Amino acid sequence: MIGVTVNHGSKAEEVTLFVNKKHAPYVLTKPFHPSQRLIDENEYGITISLIVQHNFELEKEILGMGDGIAVLAPRRLRANITKRLINALDLYNTMITATEIR
Repeated sequence: MIGVTVNHGSKAEEVTLFVNKKHAPYVLTKPFHPSQRLIDENEYGITISLIVQHNFELEKEILGMGDGIAVLAPRRLRANITKRLINALDLYNTMITATEIR
């Protein structure tokens, strides 16, 4: 697992991520997890896999890379990240600015 949050009853699964060219060097030198392995590398970036439990910290690490990463599998994790990004964008589009509060 990544981080400290343990989802009891949940087992580790393969997570496949695409990391763009800009962020790839960082991920290669600072792996997300010891199970990380390089699957593919091309002019656009890298594809990696991890064997980890789906938890809050995994999602946080993925979201922390912003537009430099995409979940390829599993579908459930991809859907969670997509939903969280949509919610974040909605917050930015509807949030009251500091000048409107004054």
